Amino acid sequence: MIFRFGKRGALGFPRAYLRERYLVACNRPTVPLYWFTAIRNWGDLVGPYLVKAITGAEPVPAYSVKKTHLVAVGSVLAQCSESSLVWGAGFISENDQLGCCPGLISAVRGWHTAAKLEKHGIESPGVVGDPALLMPMFYRPLSIGKSVRIGLIPHYAELPLLRGIQLPDEVKIIDIRQDVEEFVDELVSCEVILSSSLHGLIAADAYSIPSLWVEFSSNVIGQGFKFNDYYSSLDEPDTRSHLVSLDRIKDLVQLASHASLHNTYRHHEELLRAFPWGGR
Repeated sequence: MIFRFGKRGALGFPRAYLRERYLVACNRPTVPLYWFTAIRNWGDLVGPYLVKAITGAEPVPAYSVKKTHLVAVGSVLAQCSESSLVWGAGFISENDQLGCCPGLISAVRGWHTAAKLEKHGIESPGVVGDPALLMPMFYRPLSIGKSVRIGLIPHYAELPLLRGIQLPDEVKIIDIRQDVEEFVDELVSCEVILSSSLHGLIAADAYSIPSLWVEFSSNVIGQGFKFNDYYSSLDEPDTRSHLVSLDRIKDLVQLASHASLHNTYRHHEELLRAFPWGGR
């Protein structure tokens, strides 16, 4: 049966099924996993990266509503089925709803998501945090020299807005659509990160780089829910983004002075222990 994830869904049935069958035929262990594949995005690619690093198995797109599968990282909790094992995912907005109760929820992204689950009558797992915070456990760039003053990470929905815009000399755009390790390599070369992408901010926190949440439009879905959901896992209060007008792009330099290191995430071991797939 085709996996019913909707327009934010996994790969189509034939491609996902054939890939899994090929790997099994080659005696390579696999982990069925749901992640957002419609648009290439570091915040979604980091899920399969971490699953492979933890298990040693190859993540394959889940395609059966009846087959047990992982849902790890991203604002995809509303897309779960009864066979989903949830680890660190969250809701994308205050209006997001569960279609059914997942088979297991071992961790969610933040306390705002946990509160919404409780409204559905589902007990909070008690472990919160975005698994992308675990990245330094599995990847440390060889070089960590700071060659860029300000790294700007636009959400992929806002990248087109910045085409043709003359940025200040101190600012360099980092493309959130890169491969996992290449993105981190660029990230750690920056002294400060300004980001309208949630996982740009999470990656900066993971690698201890001062950061600031900025926006260039209303193109990012959710009205900030997922950002404040994540910050709640750091025991930080709700906050608002800094809106940057495209005709005042030089304001980025001044905003960089407001970037800061956020509260240290204290639950790395708990989050790793909560990983719900056996055989690791």
